[in-house]
Formats: sequence, C-alpha cells, structure tokens
Amino acid sequence: NPQRQDARIIVGLFYETEARKVFCEVYKEKLYGKKYVWFLIGWYADNWFKIKDPSINCTVEQMTEAVEGHVTTEIVMLNPETVRGASNLTSQEFLNQLMSKLGGKNPEETGGFQEAPLAYDAVWALALALNKTVGPLKAKGRRLEDFNYNNRDITAEIYRALNTSSFEGVSGHVVFDAQGSRMAWTLIEQLQ
Repeated sequence: NPQRQDARIIVGLFYETEARKVFCEVYKEKLYGKKYVWFLIGWYADNWFKIKDPSINCTVEQMTEAVEGHVTTEIVMLNPETVRGASNLTSQEFLNQLMSKLGGKNPEETGGFQEAPLAYDAVWALALALNKTVGPLKAKGRRLEDFNYNNRDITAEIYRALNTSSFEGVSGHVVFDAQGSRMAWTLIEQLQ
C-alpha cells in the first residue's frame, strides 16, 4: 500500500531532452529514492540520461542516481521475430538499411530513430489501404484520384480499408482497433 509507506508515484510524459532537465532538477530537489516511483511514458534511448546535454548542469553520476528505479512503458517498436513482412524486409534488415542511411551518426542522438519502424509501417499501412480501396471505389464509379476532403464516400472507403488492415511489419503485427488506434505489444521496464 503506497499510502502506508508514504510513497509518491509521479507520472511523466515528455521527450528525452525534457526528461534530462526534469531529472537534473529531481536530483537537486532530492525527489528520488525508495519513496519516489517515477513512471515515464514515452520512448527513450537506453542511456538517455547519460547523453551529454549542455542545457543541464548535472553530472552523469548525479543523473544515474536520480533515475534509479524509474519505470518506462512503450510500444514494442521492432518486431522480435525474424519474419519478412509486407515490405519484404525483416526488422534487422530494416535497421541495417536505416543505419546505412544515417552514415555513421549515433542512433541514440538521432531524433526519431526509435520510432522509425512505426513510421515505416504506418506508410505501408496507408499504401496497402489505398491499394485496397481501388476495387470498391471502381465498383461505385469512383477513383482515388477523385479524393478531396469533402468527399465522405472516398474517405469512408479509405478508413474501412485501414481499419481492416492486418499485416506483418518491421514493428511487428500491424492491426488497428475500431477507433483506428494501432494495437501492439507494450514493454514495461524498470531501470536497476
């Protein structure tokens, strides 16, 4: 029971740059240790708190002390299985191509690197959905080229095609719920 132990549970939703600023202040204000459970929502590189950041004046040792025990939750962004998906790439082949395009840049210092598999699969989902609408639209005497933001008929067909999408991607199995949100495995980690 957190109340009996006088524990504080603090939930944070911010990018790495802001998280470093927050945890530098956490260290200074002594808002860490057994009484504090930090629950971070977002995508963080493995050593996000050790990255040199001129906007903070805490040492790596201080940051490491402040983040000890924090919990993060995130979507599993890279398919752990070695399968060829819709793009005919395995997740590792995708990563190799991405690293090649980065030309030696450190992935941990490259904005959007972690989310790249999700973005890649989102583009594939849209492409496959658009492809799936061609037949039904043709049966109604319509074409994708007729699309505009006022044409609810074509929009509904695209939405229906996206909602019924189901394929293997570099981020795992891609499927959407009735509201159009991606359903995926979630990873919960605690730093120790």
